[in-house]
Amino acid sequence: PMEKVVLHGNNKTISELEYAIKNNVGYIVVDNAFEVDKLITLSEKYQKNLSLLLRVNPGISAHTHEYIQTSLLSSKFGESIYDVDKICEIIDFVRDNENIVFEGFHCHIGSSISEAEFFSRACEVMMNFIKDIEDKTNFNINVLNLGGGFGIKYLSSDKEIDLEKILKTIVSKVEEFVLNKNMNLKKLMIEPGRSIVGDSGSTLD
Repeated sequence: PMEKVVLHGNNKTISELEYAIKNNVGYIVVDNAFEVDKLITLSEKYQKNLSLLLRVNPGISAHTHEYIQTSLLSSKFGESIYDVDKICEIIDFVRDNENIVFEGFHCHIGSSISEAEFFSRACEVMMNFIKDIEDKTNFNINVLNLGGGFGIKYLSSDKEIDLEKILKTIVSKVEEFVLNKNMNLKKLMIEPGRSIVGDSGSTLD
């Protein structure tokens, strides 16, 4: 179902955004205010309500190859969680727009990560960040998408993350934050990707 589709990626083209809007994708993940501005224009053109998530960088350096670390503060993906003023400006920019529904935040710390501690840390950092944003803007954050990047075994010697265990840990942490800090979060999302489909094929040498 298209309402379960999440579109993201930096430097999306107008035609890609229009395709997403015409096909009623569930969420569009934006990387910056410039992209938000484009979507406001397109939402008015097509007279459609759009649900947005803002991609942010929690600044967590996972133990994976430097080329697939996507959450460093120097990353081209999204805004730094420490640039609070800019993030608050984006929320203020869209909160009263009748066609734009700002739902929450998206992050992704990298690919092929096999150490559970990095996902647990990302969860803690993002929940503290969301609480801080809610307090500063008096705006309810409903959705957190923690991305994916769960490592799988390519070789028999590779380490594989215990996905069931880490997901239970993440859910428990989020529930604890929501309860203890009186937060408004309604939906927690992940993007399991290759951890589901990776075993469906083999590479022959």
